[in-house]
Amino acid sequence: DRETLAFIAHGLKGLGGNLDAGPLREAAAALEIAAKAGSDDTPALAEPLADVLEATLKELAALENGYAEKGGE
Repeated sequence: DRETLAFIAHGLKGLGGNLDAGPLREAAAALEIAAKAGSDDTPALAEPLADVLEATLKELAALENGYAEKGGE
């Protein structure tokens, strides 16, 4: 449902901003705008956001692993 997608996208947009993850922020903003407008493009924008979120999570995991390998210094 569009209301739920807009809510989730809004949260991910903020997360992307906090992490300085531009692609995540931009994909989330596009989905949020489309969902709030009731656009027919809304479902099509959800998959790219999911892909960007997955890539962002993988990058964060790699950073965390590198930090742990250095002994958390």
